[in-house]
Amino acid sequence: MRHIDDVGRVLPNDPYASYESNCSLCRHSKYPTKLYFVEAGPYDKKVIPSGYNIFYVNISEDQTIEGAFHSDGKQEAFVSYPGQLITIVPAGKEIIYRIETPYRQAILCIHETVLNDKVVEYTKGKFNKAEVKQSGPVDSPLIYSVLREIEQVQLGEVERGALYLESLYDVLMAKILSHYLDMKKELPSFRMHSPVHMKKVLDHIYQNLDQEIKVAELAAIMGLSQYHFTRVFKEYLGQSPYQYILNVRFEKSKEYLLKSDMSLVAIANVLGFSSQSHFQSFFKKQTGQTPQEFRQKSS
Repeated sequence: MRHIDDVGRVLPNDPYASYESNCSLCRHSKYPTKLYFVEAGPYDKKVIPSGYNIFYVNISEDQTIEGAFHSDGKQEAFVSYPGQLITIVPAGKEIIYRIETPYRQAILCIHETVLNDKVVEYTKGKFNKAEVKQSGPVDSPLIYSVLREIEQVQLGEVERGALYLESLYDVLMAKILSHYLDMKKELPSFRMHSPVHMKKVLDHIYQNLDQEIKVAELAAIMGLSQYHFTRVFKEYLGQSPYQYILNVRFEKSKEYLLKSDMSLVAIANVLGFSSQSHFQSFFKKQTGQTPQEFRQKSS
């Protein structure tokens, strides 16, 4: 593999975490899209299931490759020509494949969360869920040319800025969304929208203010995806879960400062702040005063 640039970080549950990153195309806060250019084969490789959809592209200039896929108890031989999309491994899918000849490949890893977000953006909310289907070798001259262009930019062979890379990424995503996905509308069950279920969510928040509270765990209480849960939550309470939790912690901190003699360290701990200084900076950002000043002026 040719190392081009150290960009981004090791992905959580990244099937290629042992590689150095060639290129970070989408700087999603948790699941950046990663691209690797690799000298590969011959080998047998097992792709471990993860949250990433993985696209393998033969970017050799003149190397035809032969191999076989093993998945769901079946084996299928294949031949891939330069410029072809060799295969797509959907998120959560396990596959073993054998390559008989050495070649150069591009490996594009896109997390299912990113694809779902892109589906919402691409269809203006008409669809919100992407399902990637496993595929054998198919001609994809556009994907091939875009990946080669990205590689040349990263190598410095073509002088372009970050904006140009972003535009290439948009072209890549548009092609993937329009040709290699099934788009669906995932509708939450109406019964999950009841005040009873929302009360369970709020109870969970208040009972766990001393811990990190993740949107995923709140969404699970209502049996919704994070995307739909956030929408439903905002419809009920007029703000995102993240902002609501911050506001609850802020109001509770004022209550503790005014009605107790708890130390700032104790208040920080009971409200889930990482440290006293974190609590102090948060409080001052909200009020323009330090917690000590607020307590003194209100006493």
